[in-house]
Amino acid sequence: MINYCLALPYLPGEIELAKNFAEENDSHSKEYNEFHQAAGISRKNVWIQHSSPGSGAPDLEVVSLETKDISNTLKEFATSNHP
Repeated sequence: MINYCLALPYLPGEIELAKNFAEENDSHSKEYNEFHQAAGISRKNVWIQHSSPGSGAPDLEVVSLETKDISNTLKEFATSNHP
């Protein structure tokens, strides 16, 4: 397995949406586990990196994915109709 890290910017107000999504889609749910299996993800961690106040820079979501095939993983994120 290879670990890939992504830093994705949040638009204003999106952090609360992301937190709500994480709470509603518990990492132990059947759908969550099925999707990650189809995407080939063996481990995922997510952190929020806040920017300095007044900097104008966006807050970032830092994602660490462990997978054998990052192309397949990103394809599943982009095209899956999995619940």
